[in-house]
Amino acid sequence: MLSNPISYQGSKRRETHIIEEYQPKRFNKVVDVFGGGGSVSLFYIQNYNNCQVHYNDISPDLTLLFEVLRDKKQAEKLANHMNNLEPSHKEYERR
Repeated sequence: MLSNPISYQGSKRRETHIIEEYQPKRFNKVVDVFGGGGSVSLFYIQNYNNCQVHYNDISPDLTLLFEVLRDKKQAEKLANHMNNLEPSHKEYERR
């Protein structure tokens, strides 16, 4: 299971059970209007296989990140890239 890739002030991670309680009995689409850290989108992606999830946020960087994470090949490429990054000199100096 994916957890939120970004810790975000105002995260709805702890409220997903409340959101789920008030959802319609039958639905096939969720629009995460204020996506932020993506907790609502990830919840529905992981728990409702037949549901289209549309992530939205004012930040184009966050929107792009979620587009990448939804594509398995792109997500693996990003993970490999991140795992192979060398720490900066400043990071070494802090140790």
